[in-house]
Amino acid sequence: MYKKTMKFYKPKMFQLQCLKALEQQIEDGKNYNEAEIGRIMGVNRSTISRCFKRYREEGFLQQTGGVFTRKGKEFLDYYKRIEADLYQYFASIGVGEKEQEQAVGGMFDTVDIETIQKICQKEKMHLRYESIDKNK
Repeated sequence: MYKKTMKFYKPKMFQLQCLKALEQQIEDGKNYNEAEIGRIMGVNRSTISRCFKRYREEGFLQQTGGVFTRKGKEFLDYYKRIEADLYQYFASIGVGEKEQEQAVGGMFDTVDIETIQKICQKEKMHLRYESIDKNK
């Protein structure tokens, strides 16, 4: 996979949200539209354009339009799983729904990916341990 590559290109939460908005646009059958993504995210189209330019340079998006390359799709799926794990982690330790978004964003923007994965893995192991003998 792209673990070594991904380590160098870990997105900030904003960048991940841009890619997820693009993915949603594609799933909805809409044409590539940076201005629309900018409106959804509350930023100028040029901000979205710069974000996508970087991902085209990294080979995550095709050079024209807003189409993911295979590498880009795997990259996005990888980080979406990590994001979902973080939400699950914060929910499991009692962080309220409103505060989870801020906590996940803060972790994404400041903590290296290996540390995030270790935290989430430990929590998954703990939850499995707590569920032993409760399913009878």
